[in-house]
Amino acid sequence: MVIFLLVLLTLPVLLEKFDTALFIAYAVMNIFAFIFAWYKVVETKGKSLEKIECELYKSAAKQQNSLF
Repeated sequence: MVIFLLVLLTLPVLLEKFDTALFIAYAVMNIFAFIFAWYKVVETKGKSLEKIECELYKSAAKQQNSLF
């Protein structure tokens, strides 16, 4: 919600200053966000909250053990 408000409030000022380059910058940020979500956000469709929680705890434990 805060990000939407930030974009809404800064868009007119930035649009005046940067014109179409602003939309290109927003498009690039959205492409990076999509790539991040595609590779880093875990799939949760059809899983219970308990199963998701268990998988996240196991993943965090593996990462913690690999640090030491």
